[in-house]
Amino acid sequence: MQRHVQELAIPTLVAAELHYGFAKSARAAQNLPRLRQFLASFTTIAFDIESAEHAGQIKLRLESIGRKTGAMDLLIGAVALRHNAILITHNTKDFYDIPSIKLEDWLS
Repeated sequence: MQRHVQELAIPTLVAAELHYGFAKSARAAQNLPRLRQFLASFTTIAFDIESAEHAGQIKLRLESIGRKTGAMDLLIGAVALRHNAILITHNTKDFYDIPSIKLEDWLS
């Protein structure tokens, strides 16, 4: 990841999930500065009106094939599609049915 830091961006929705995970950890106070430093290394991408349009289309598509995904995963997928970006995640199963999404798992 360090080799690609200039090419990577983190959706603000992912930052929110990371903050939640850190906040509920046993050592939240000690780890929060590390999270802030980590996030400061990246460009962030906000959920915007075009992402919202993608989210609506994704939700409709998933409903039509009888699949559901978590609300946050749906929104993160929408941001990736809106920016024509590759979504890097180890959790590919929750994004697999999103049409046209580009996924990479750097941990497998």
